[in-house]
Amino acid sequence: MPERPARILVVDDEAAIRQPVKWFLTNAGYFVDEAENGVEALDLVKISRYDLIILDLRMPYLDGRQFLEALRENRIRVPVLVMSAVETTEKLYLEQGRLIKTFSLSQLKAQVEKILSAS
Repeated sequence: MPERPARILVVDDEAAIRQPVKWFLTNAGYFVDEAENGVEALDLVKISRYDLIILDLRMPYLDGRQFLEALRENRIRVPVLVMSAVETTEKLYLEQGRLIKTFSLSQLKAQVEKILSAS
């Protein structure tokens, strides 16, 4: 039986970032859902199993940091790749997930493959 495609959740309040990332990863063979904030993302992770979450830090309603705390409180264990240009958050997010500050789609794909192969 063939292995199922990895399920990835892309969480970013900016559709101009979220949608191209979803399109790119879908075309790379992954099953991709999207959420525009942490509240939507938390609802999705409570009902679906994801192999990876790609997370923005700055979002309305429930930001990236609060979302990571909610994952921990709900005992939801899933690798998280944090997208951010904010350097001061590096230590915190490296402890809770992997951090890429700025990225190209090829860098993103390489990080996704690296994380999924380690899982």
